[in-house]
Amino acid sequence: MPPAGDVFRTQEAAVQALKAKLRGADHDVEYGRVLCRVAGRCRFEHRTTWDAFRRSAEELFEPVFNGSAKATVWTLLDPFFGKGPDAPVEQVRTGVLERVVTLRQLQEDPNITRPPKAVVPRLAWEHRVTLLAAREKAGKSTLVSAAIAAISAGSWIFGTRVTPADVLLLALEEYEGDVVRRLGRFGAEPGRVFILLSVEDPLADLETVIAALKPALVVIDTLPTFVESLAPESGSAASWTPIMNRIARCAHDSGSAMILLHHADKAHNRYRDSTAIGAGVDVILEMKPGSDPSIRRVSSRGRFRVDEFSWRLVEDDRQSHVELATGELSLETRVLVYVEQNPRCSSNDIRNGVEGKSSEIDAAVHRLEAQGAIRNLGHQKRHEWEACAPQRRTTDEVGTHSGRGSGADSAEGASAEGMPPVGGHPRTRPPDPGSRRGRESAQGQLPIRAADQW
Repeated sequence: MPPAGDVFRTQEAAVQALKAKLRGADHDVEYGRVLCRVAGRCRFEHRTTWDAFRRSAEELFEPVFNGSAKATVWTLLDPFFGKGPDAPVEQVRTGVLERVVTLRQLQEDPNITRPPKAVVPRLAWEHRVTLLAAREKAGKSTLVSAAIAAISAGSWIFGTRVTPADVLLLALEEYEGDVVRRLGRFGAEPGRVFILLSVEDPLADLETVIAALKPALVVIDTLPTFVESLAPESGSAASWTPIMNRIARCAHDSGSAMILLHHADKAHNRYRDSTAIGAGVDVILEMKPGSDPSIRRVSSRGRFRVDEFSWRLVEDDRQSHVELATGELSLETRVLVYVEQNPRCSSNDIRNGVEGKSSEIDAAVHRLEAQGAIRNLGHQKRHEWEACAPQRRTTDEVGTHSGRGSGADSAEGASAEGMPPVGGHPRTRPPDPGSRRGRESAQGQLPIRAADQW
């Protein structure tokens, strides 16, 4: 079938293109379905009646149409060509047929059926929008700054090494100096972080910048400030729905992962304003302080399962990072998640992408293969691992002990967004998760030293 962008100026051109495509094919109901799709994108320069279109099509296709197939074609096409046989072809609702697909067609697209791929573990996924809500100065900007730094530098966060990529940050509230210092402390790669400090036409500006930069991650800090010029009525779904739909479309169409920072209410620590805000995103994360003042607890709701977790800020006088406090997954689960999200990956890819001791990762791979959870599509000298079936558990890429980065939310030397950091010697750091000791500490093979705990 011709590309979706093709425009046929005459009925003959449309039918000839279809005839060339279907030459030698089985001419049955599928024939009619394809003809529908071609006719649905036609543009005609002159008024041509439906009867004339049918006569032309029948004449061209007579050698290959049988009676039943011909009848099926016209039965399928009739509803799309005006009210009757004399309606002009130009009245076709162009494009509507392009939006109709079968479940089978969707199931055959591996990009659609694969589990959501995490761009930042626990926080952001390709083609999806996350709403992160918390009270003021509770740590929203701190957490996303760690995420921005990790993806821009290709470093570790929450036990997973993320793929380096470009990031777009809409920093619409804070003084830019605070943003720069915080990202610097988290170790962001300056050349990969693009910062938009103001918007004039917010939705159009967002679409334009995403189309130009093609970032893997987009962070809007904050949603209320972003839509301020649009003046949505507070609590009004009618006002918020078109805004949220357009934001979601940016992510769904571009493939970027998107995080919207939003404020939570005082009573229940749920996101503020209209329920259309939550309905318009894919994942809702709501964050509040834990019993330990240095810990933030994150609850989750969404279109796919995301486990709840807790995290803490760890910093000294030079740099900062965030680490999981609770919510670690088993090594086997993390390996399976990695394989699901990286089909045909090698054993070495798994060792590099999953935190842990190499020998234990290899053992986990073999156990999963024995259980029938994954299979090797390659050979013994060059493994190509693939998950056998979607698993009924979180699709979130997560890890164990300490991710790395560097940053703070306020002036240098102060703790971020009012969060008390975990204290310790100012010159010590946790073990590098990529090092042998870091992997073994993460798996409990070596005792965690006081210096590792800060």
